Amino acid sequence: MACDAALHQGHTSVDAIATLLRGPGSRRARRRLAMASPRARSPLETLARLQLHDGGIRFEDGVDIPRVGEVDLLVDDWLVLELDGYTYHENEFQFARDRTRDRELVRQGYRVVRFTRQDVELGRVGAEIRQLLAAQSRPSR
Repeated sequence: MACDAALHQGHTSVDAIATLLRGPGSRRARRRLAMASPRARSPLETLARLQLHDGGIRFEDGVDIPRVGEVDLLVDDWLVLELDGYTYHENEFQFARDRTRDRELVRQGYRVVRFTRQDVELGRVGAEIRQLLAAQSRPSR
């Protein structure tokens, strides 16, 4: 999370960090560094991204979608994951704005799934997304 935040804020680069990784444990640290993202805007995004990675789920983070703006995560180019921490989503304006964005995403052919801070912290993202992807691949009724 700290690495994501430092990259996102432009305080460092992956190359700068990599040059510091020497000695015992550096191989493991380099593997973890390869998973860092300057697109992550919050610890929730980092945790959810790692859960998807651990689950072998293909995704992009911080994707900009026309007429919507940046979404937290995009899985398989059609499933938008939005992560809702209470502090940011506690007011009526933000709540309404998120619903407007959701409707525009649906108009464009995306499906939207929202996870709460608690969902992410309890490690539910990877398993639930695997279930949604499996349900999508089954024939519809």
